[in-house]
Amino acid sequence: MIICGYAGVGKSYLGRNYPMVMDLESTPFEKDWDRYAKCAIHYHKQGYLVLLSCHKDIRERILDPKNGVPYGERLTIVPNIADKDLYKKRYTDRGNTPEFINVQMENWEKWLNVKDNCSLHEQWEIMEPGENLYDCIIRLSKEKPYRFCSYDQCPVDDCSKMAERCVNPLTKYVELWKINQK
Repeated sequence: MIICGYAGVGKSYLGRNYPMVMDLESTPFEKDWDRYAKCAIHYHKQGYLVLLSCHKDIRERILDPKNGVPYGERLTIVPNIADKDLYKKRYTDRGNTPEFINVQMENWEKWLNVKDNCSLHEQWEIMEPGENLYDCIIRLSKEKPYRFCSYDQCPVDDCSKMAERCVNPLTKYVELWKINQK
């Protein structure tokens, strides 16, 4: 699965602390979005939960059908718009520059407006207030599995009929994390 996550949601924390999670920081790619996307897709095909930046350019490349990432295996996760002060504190605590923080805060509402920023081919998830990425993934892993379905040859026309046989792709990561915490 590939998750494009907004700055400060907790991508780096997950990448450092949980197996089979690849936090693919965008900075080393110097805005070479094609190379960034190819690397992300490579790790995705190896079975990693790949965490990427939320830049529109990278999301467009991941969405490109020629890259072969099925609809149900890509997701964009953004903070709850009400958490602006929480994120300002996160950015400050993690040592972001005042310039970075100002840009984020000045564009907060604009960049988190799902209606204006989401294409018809994207799945966006707005986090619950105060939620971090780990908690969001746990919550999503328990939700209806067919929400993440990428099976375009499904034999039924109503996903709820397949619910018991569908598998939420996030579940395998959550189960792996539980095993490693014991």
